[in-house]
Amino acid sequence: MEPLVLPDLVARELADRHSGATSLQEVGVKFRISPVETSEWQEALRTIGPKIQPADAQVFVLARAEAFQSLILTDDLALRQILEGHGSKVAGSVGILVRAYASSKLSRKDLGDSFDALTRDSTLHLSWSFRSYLKTLLRIDDHSDYSLWRGLHE
Repeated sequence: MEPLVLPDLVARELADRHSGATSLQEVGVKFRISPVETSEWQEALRTIGPKIQPADAQVFVLARAEAFQSLILTDDLALRQILEGHGSKVAGSVGILVRAYASSKLSRKDLGDSFDALTRDSTLHLSWSFRSYLKTLLRIDDHSDYSLWRGLHE
C-alpha cells in the first residue's frame, strides 16, 4: 500500500490539533510529508479563489501533480467539489469509516460510536440529523454493505 502523502501545511494543522505524526504512527498509518513550494500553492489559491485555505491549496497542487488520479482524503467540501470537478476520487471521514466497516475492520458498534465522536468531538461539521440518518441507514440495510456505500454517495 502506498504511504499517505501529507502536504507540509496539512501536517502542521494535524500537529496543532495534537493529531500529528505520532498519532498516525501509533495507529500504523504509513505516511510521508511532502513540502509544496509556496509559489505553487499561492498560484493555486489565486486560480481557484478564496474558496479554499492554503493547506487545501497544497492538497490541490499535489493532486494536480498526480494528474488527479490519486485518492484524495479531505473533509473540506469546497476542495472536494474542485477536485471532483477535475476527475479525482475523494473520500472524507464518513467514507473512510464506511469503507472500514464494509471491509470488517470496524464493527457496527464502533462505526456508530465513530459517527457520534465525529459529530461531537471533531472540527468536521456533521449535524446530529445526518448522524441519525447514517445510523438509521445502518439498521435498515443490514444485508448489503455495498448498498450502504452507494447510499452515502462516497
